Amino acid sequence: MSLLSMNLQKCTHMVSTQAPDMEGGSHTTWKEGGVFYAALVLASSTKTDTAEKDVAADSYTVTTSRADVLRYGDVFRCGEDTYKVVSDVKRTPNGALLDMAQVTAERWGLPK
Repeated sequence: MSLLSMNLQKCTHMVSTQAPDMEGGSHTTWKEGGVFYAALVLASSTKTDTAEKDVAADSYTVTTSRADVLRYGDVFRCGEDTYKVVSDVKRTPNGALLDMAQVTAERWGLPK
């Protein structure tokens, strides 16, 4: 068992659907999609003051296998926390011994 596989946790893709709101617009609903396993590591943490409000932005490196596809803008949940992918994927070459892909994600709150 590798160090990477020992730190994997179960995550779930979140899938958005648009539905009309009967007022000429639409609203987004979220449901759980497929399951994958990933290791999340805090990459950076920043705290800023914006409009008299403290805003904390934590950035995470998300490591998965090459087969688990995470794309820019994807939303997923690990445990109680929800994350949004904010980078393109970086993969190891197909011939490499390490089977891994990495993206950067930020903690994100699902809109209500």
